[in-house]
Amino acid sequence: MRKCALSLVGFLLLPALAIAQGASSDRRVEKLLDKAKLAYEVDAQGDFRVTYILPDGRSQMAIVRSATSTYGTLSVREVVSAGYRSPDTTLSAEAANRLLELNARSKLGAWTRQGPMALLVTRIPADADARELADAIEFTATAADAVERELAAGKDDY
Repeated sequence: MRKCALSLVGFLLLPALAIAQGASSDRRVEKLLDKAKLAYEVDAQGDFRVTYILPDGRSQMAIVRSATSTYGTLSVREVVSAGYRSPDTTLSAEAANRLLELNARSKLGAWTRQGPMALLVTRIPADADARELADAIEFTATAADAVERELAAGKDDY
């Protein structure tokens, strides 16, 4: 994987550090990824890194978080992928507005900003089955790559 993508992994995992320092991976996710026949790596925080290969040969990394969030009876898991890194410390108004437009049409997930990074975050039920998880990974990676193509002049860094 490219150097830029490797440095991105640490950035994507910053929120997980507060929740899961030294945490183990969620065995449910491991079983689902194995069932879906998706290759992955588990990082030090217990999150799963999946490199999704698009039909045209481009690749896109997606992170499946082990940690889940709950609200009432709902329990969700995040699938995250980077789509754009601003050359400045924040996103430009043009980039931010484009991401808001995409949010309005998105079937799943929403764009968010962490510093100069635009990340697509898709939340799915924590008890999703293998097909649902694979679909969420495919959607997140494909949509993030489309933004990378558009806003980063076709680069393939993530």
